[in-house]
Amino acid sequence: MIESAIDDGPAVVLDRVHTLFEKLLAETGRSAETVRGAGLGVPGPVDQATGRIARSISMAGWDNYPVTAHLAGLVGVPVIVDNDANLLGLGEQSATYPDVHLLLFVKVGTGIGASILVDGRLLRGRHAAEGDIGHVKIGGDEVCSCGAIGCLAAAASGRAMVRDLNRLGHDLQTSRDVVALARQGDPDAVRIVRASGRAIGSVLSTAVSLLNPEVVVIGGDMAHAQEQLLGGVRETLLAETQPLATADLLVVPSRLQDHAGIAGAALAVRERVFSAEAVDLGLENRPKPDLAEQR
Repeated sequence: MIESAIDDGPAVVLDRVHTLFEKLLAETGRSAETVRGAGLGVPGPVDQATGRIARSISMAGWDNYPVTAHLAGLVGVPVIVDNDANLLGLGEQSATYPDVHLLLFVKVGTGIGASILVDGRLLRGRHAAEGDIGHVKIGGDEVCSCGAIGCLAAAASGRAMVRDLNRLGHDLQTSRDVVALARQGDPDAVRIVRASGRAIGSVLSTAVSLLNPEVVVIGGDMAHAQEQLLGGVRETLLAETQPLATADLLVVPSRLQDHAGIAGAALAVRERVFSAEAVDLGLENRPKPDLAEQR
């Protein structure tokens, strides 16, 4: 796991990604020529038509930045860039629930996001803002990273849990610090993680009533606090949703955990690089044989 500060801006972060890419090639003894594509998940909406970051409320300085073109120029292969929750959901669905008709994946980490998969395909909205449940208003007076007051993320994200626990005298830095404390049985951490789960479950009750999914998967850093977080999610989700919508509903932690995004990115790259359109284009652009030399 490599921590990277998104606030450093796109040029710094993407150059760091390129450096790590070259380091990984060196460590595995692979040459760049063996790579056919690369995938990257970002904590914000991505315009799939342009490969640019759409208006993001959590990625200051990244709005309209050509992430796909920048990274492709560095690594020299086709690049897929998508919202991280989308890639997490895609990886989890393809590897763990390939036969599920409708799956809702919820990422709870520094922020909160979601993806919706129907028959293995990501459901996409008009402006790439689908799944942005972290900014649903639930009340309260905490200021969110987006500048608004009362967002779900301001009350229940990993960032919010770090804030609340530090106010109680703890000294935490990341979501994973919260997970570690909760798993140790610290009463403050257990209480706050459970309360965050209940807030998330309440918002998800509307999504479940609207979509009627077969499976809700909870992933992201905070999903490692399974007992505390999922217990809270199930508590309000089941209580606030009509029984028919939850009759056979599974609310489960991610099985792939930290590898879900990698699996999703690999699948997205494979589908793009080896799509019929890409193969046809490659055949069209390959060098034509010199018939005169063959004679």
